[in-house]
Amino acid sequence: MKYCALFIAVTLSVAAADLGPPTTFNKDVLPILQKNCQSCHRPNQIAPMSFLDYKSTRPWAKAMKAAVASRKMPPWFADPGIGHFRNNRTLAQSDIDVISQWADTGALEGDAKDAPAAVVWPEKGWQIKPDVVVDMPEFRVPAKGVVEWTDITIPSPFKEDTWITSMEILPDHPDVIHHFGVLFRPHTPDVQYFKPNGPSSHGMKAGAHFQRKKARRRPLRQRQSACWYDYD
Repeated sequence: MKYCALFIAVTLSVAAADLGPPTTFNKDVLPILQKNCQSCHRPNQIAPMSFLDYKSTRPWAKAMKAAVASRKMPPWFADPGIGHFRNNRTLAQSDIDVISQWADTGALEGDAKDAPAAVVWPEKGWQIKPDVVVDMPEFRVPAKGVVEWTDITIPSPFKEDTWITSMEILPDHPDVIHHFGVLFRPHTPDVQYFKPNGPSSHGMKAGAHFQRKKARRRPLRQRQSACWYDYD
């Protein structure tokens, strides 16, 4: 019996050594969330739950595994065959493996000392610090139903050709916004600014048009609802 007990103990010890250190939230998962998920998964943003810390993330461990394994999350709709995007949030397979391993092994918190410093996000809910802010008129969303594609035309804040490096849309209530599109078009004499006009003929839901005289095409980095595409 002593030999049997010794054999079992040695076997378990070797097996534990082969597994290596446990996968934990603070050391392994949080860096992935900071880079790829927290832009949406934090208070007052479009995602329904926060992934800023262990307490708010732990209940979603199994759902996170399923979402990343199926590549449903993080959302990224740019065509991978069209250039390279510096802010591509698509997870590497190694990141998916880490989240899956964490969920399958008890979703441990780990040592707080292993956690990276918290990300300092811009104030008032912005993802990027804006140089120019253009306010839209209030658009009331009904408590039930779906709002059809609606256009709201806004005058451009620029009086001359301007190089736009980034654009972000910041709704007052992200929880009721599904999509928000933006396009630029030349000024027309019959335009009615700030007046909702729907259903839209331009294929955008609760969209906005900017009108400008002598409009020219400009490189644009655009954030739409949960995504923005940053071209190299």
